[in-house]
Amino acid sequence: MFEDFMRMQPRIASLLESELRQGILPRAILFSGPEFSGRMSMSLQLARSLSLNNNADGTDRTGGALVPENNVIVISPRNHKPRICAALQAVSTHKLEAARGQVIESVSLMLAQFHGALADAATAGMKKLFEEAAELHDRLDEFSSLDMNGKMFKTACDALASLLKPFFALSSSSRTLTIAQCREIQGWCRLTALDRRPRIIIIEALEQATEGARNSLLKLLEEPPENSRFILVTSHPERMMATILSRVRQYRFASLSPKVAKEIIISRYGCEVDKNQELKDFILTAGGEDDAKKISLVQEAAHAFAIMMSETETEDSVNLSSIITTVEDSDVIPYFFERMAEELRTLHRQDSLPAPFLHSCLAAVSQGYQQYIVYNLPLRSLLESLCFDRRRTHE
Repeated sequence: MFEDFMRMQPRIASLLESELRQGILPRAILFSGPEFSGRMSMSLQLARSLSLNNNADGTDRTGGALVPENNVIVISPRNHKPRICAALQAVSTHKLEAARGQVIESVSLMLAQFHGALADAATAGMKKLFEEAAELHDRLDEFSSLDMNGKMFKTACDALASLLKPFFALSSSSRTLTIAQCREIQGWCRLTALDRRPRIIIIEALEQATEGARNSLLKLLEEPPENSRFILVTSHPERMMATILSRVRQYRFASLSPKVAKEIIISRYGCEVDKNQELKDFILTAGGEDDAKKISLVQEAAHAFAIMMSETETEDSVNLSSIITTVEDSDVIPYFFERMAEELRTLHRQDSLPAPFLHSCLAAVSQGYQQYIVYNLPLRSLLESLCFDRRRTHE
């Protein structure tokens, strides 16, 4: 059932398998841990297992792929572009069936956010994408059946990439949970499914949603509709409401070991990499030369801003303008903040940043990013605020 996850997260895979077998899996659970540790993949596998256990005919309709079916809704602000582009690049270069599977799974996960049950909760700007999602589904079906060595395959890849562009342009704030979605989810869960499969709702990064949306979800968790399951996914359980944490059982994921990360990169993308390369860094740079260059520039910008935060006197205005120009693309802003935090830790390890100041900087970065996500703050205002906090701390 969870065989493919035994090398990635053996403790959690064994625990979930046991709880499913005994029928004691809670109705609401939380997968917490670092990015690229398999939390979403495990969520999809769990949804698939729950659906199989409840199918009237016991049939696996997914063909074994981690593809959300129509009894699964996914709400997530994650940036799907790096994973999809890395897989498209791999399937175009290596003609690897596993890479094609990664394209199908990554695109299907993104499309699960355009579930028909959520259409009435969509804003005017999003409604058009619900229509385009249907065409993308059809193209994905065509892509999945073509001979990778045939003439039509490259055309199918190009068509898929073109259809994906408007979905990639969505901001993360437009994809977080809303109050309207909670209402639609409640109504959808109360509908009787003819095949008896459970209604499964996967919500990622709930901490980025508005307070109203979080409170709406809390009401659902307090009195979950019959035959519903909630799977929450987060990298920051400490930012979640205590009342929500009290309603879920938490499963903590560990970072993937370098060995496992390398095995995944080779088996799924057909690429040989340095044994110490993290899966995240590979995905972010594997989508082509332009993406690799962009990530390199973001890493340099994160290092420069960390230096700015660690020094008492520096020419902020010039450096800040350059940094903002580099990272103003919303696709890379989350990575910029993560990298900046890691650069601050590196400075501390090099004795360039005292421990108390490190902690205050990390707290300011974390809080600032949260405000950027929830309140859609301008990037310049946020970074200027962080610089101001840095000066005040030094004083």
